[in-house]
Amino acid sequence: DPERLAWSNLPHAVRPRLGVSFGDMTEAQAEAAWALIRASLSARGEQRAEEIMLVEQLLWDDGDESAIPDAFFFTLFDVPSMDSPWAWQLDGHHLAINFTVVGADVSISPSLWGVAPTVWPEGEHEGLEPMELEEDLAYAWIASLDEEQLALAVLSDEDPSRLLAGPDSRPDAWPEPEGIPTTELTEVQRTELLALVQVYVGNLAEAQSERRMAEIDASFDDASVAWHGGTSPGEAMYYRIQGSRVLVEFDHTRGPTHIHAVYRDPANDYGVDWLAEHLSAFHAD
Repeated sequence: DPERLAWSNLPHAVRPRLGVSFGDMTEAQAEAAWALIRASLSARGEQRAEEIMLVEQLLWDDGDESAIPDAFFFTLFDVPSMDSPWAWQLDGHHLAINFTVVGADVSISPSLWGVAPTVWPEGEHEGLEPMELEEDLAYAWIASLDEEQLALAVLSDEDPSRLLAGPDSRPDAWPEPEGIPTTELTEVQRTELLALVQVYVGNLAEAQSERRMAEIDASFDDASVAWHGGTSPGEAMYYRIQGSRVLVEFDHTRGPTHIHAVYRDPANDYGVDWLAEHLSAFHAD
C-alpha cells in the first residue's frame, strides 16, 4: 500500500496521516496501543518514543500551535498473524516507525526519530534530552580519529541540514557510501561505531535488535562513515553510517538544537527481503 511509504517527520497539520491517532482512541484503546509499542520496542526505545511525544506536549503547552500532542497515528497493513507477513506504522511529528513482522522476525527499518529543542530548557522537565546518545557517542567517536582518519571522514565543514535518505527519498537516489571505510578504523573505533549503530537498532525489542545487529556486524567491513560540520559537542553536524545492511543518518537540522535521524536497512527496508523469501517459499505458484 502506498501509505507504507507516506511517513514523515512533519507535523500532522502540514502532512496529514491516515490511520487512528491517540486523539481518536478511548482510554482502553490507548492503553492497548501502548502495550503494542512496549511489545515492539526495547525499554530504551519505548522511553525514547515517550520522551519525543512528551516534547510535543510541552511545545503545545508552551503555545506552539503546530505541535499536536495526540497526533501520533497507528496504521495496520494486513491482519496481524503468527504466520503471514503483516506490518504496522506509528507515525507523527518527529517519530515515524515502520514495523514489519514476518514470522519470528521484526524490523523497524525505516524509522525516523527527531526532537526540537534537543534539550528542554525549563520547568519540571528541564534537561530532558531524548536523543542524547545519538549525539554524545558520535562526538566521542569522531574525537577518537587521528588526523589521517579525520581527513577521510570529514567531507566538509558545512552541515547539509537535510536527510538524504529520509521521508520521500528513493533508494535509487541515496548517495553512495563515502567518507572513511570501517576497514580504516582500529578495533576499538569499530566497536565504538557499532555501539552508535546499536543506539538506533536497539530501539527494537532486545531479541530482535540482537539479530539485526548480528547481520550488520557480519557485513560491517563494507560500511563507511561520512561526516559534515563541526566535530565538537555543541556544533552543528551531520553523519551517515552506510553499508549493505545499515544506513544511519543524523542531521542537526537548522542548527544544533533540532535533530532528524533515520535508520534504514538497504537490503531489507520494509522487510522486502523477508517478504520475497516468504512468497518464494509459500506462494511460488
